[in-house]
Amino acid sequence: MKRVTVGWTTALVLLIGCAEPNSPVYPPVKYALRQVSLTHTPGWAQDVWVDGSTAFVADDERGVTILDVSSIASPVITDTIATVLRAKLVRYVPAYQLLFVDEDRVAGYDVDSEQLVANPWEGGVFDLQAIDLGNRSVLVAEINKMEGWFSFIVLKYDSSRSFWMPAGSCLPVWPNPRFAWFRGLDIDSNYVYIAHGEYGLDCYRMTYTGGTFDMTFLGNTDTPGAAYDVAHTADGNYVAVADLQGGLKMIDVTNKAKPLIVGSLIPEGVNGTSLVWVQGDTAYFSDDFNGIYAADISQPSEPRLIAYFETLNPKGLFVTADHTIYLADQDAGLYILRWN
Repeated sequence: MKRVTVGWTTALVLLIGCAEPNSPVYPPVKYALRQVSLTHTPGWAQDVWVDGSTAFVADDERGVTILDVSSIASPVITDTIATVLRAKLVRYVPAYQLLFVDEDRVAGYDVDSEQLVANPWEGGVFDLQAIDLGNRSVLVAEINKMEGWFSFIVLKYDSSRSFWMPAGSCLPVWPNPRFAWFRGLDIDSNYVYIAHGEYGLDCYRMTYTGGTFDMTFLGNTDTPGAAYDVAHTADGNYVAVADLQGGLKMIDVTNKAKPLIVGSLIPEGVNGTSLVWVQGDTAYFSDDFNGIYAADISQPSEPRLIAYFETLNPKGLFVTADHTIYLADQDAGLYILRWN
């Protein structure tokens, strides 16, 4: 993700109104973030993914709700994809208009036809990523919460069947007696970071040759809480971890054999940090009971709280390059927030 340096000079310019209108701002105040809009979706919003002027909301029993967000002040619900089971996570691959959904299995839907065009796995998912590999192929990675495994698969489009089919061997699973605690997933090129619950952060190297994946464990660091989500910085030198009762943890991964916790932030009242998103020098993270928070991480050893926004039940988070925040709240719907 792109990095945007923000410091006291930038903050001063912002305060006098001459900087970009939607950038993180000091000092840390409740009203640094403002609600631009709130759209009540038909179901119970669980997750959100944004591509350009379109937002996809995993809307539980109502499938995937699609919104036109070309005007963030007045989003319009344009369509709904009826998933087979309840939609809990959503990821979009725009090159192929392919929507992957966790519905207690990973399922792929064609956005135009709204038809199921890929269903590679059964079993519930804790985290999910889908990456365009080009040449009509997509890498899908998931952490399975029902059976406790972690897997990659490459899907290639089979025009004769109008379906996305596995290419080569798929499901590479490494033996690990603690695997059932896998919670969150992040991929940075050929490195994979796993939020490993009460065991902290795991670092792996991934290679894919001749249709076969190889995974090499590189290192682990325990965290004080329970690692539930992870996101890397643009330079790849650090990851931010949502550490449940441990708040936000910044971890130096320049030596992936010995990842090192270098910074920590636990805002008052936070004890359920379960989501994290890094955009530029800002880490956005949710608390299950209080809403979302934003921290300046330009100095990873000293993450600094710069904003928070109260919501009832935050479930999914997406932050665009210009720091527009999309928040799926189970009780309220889709929030869109911007910086004052």
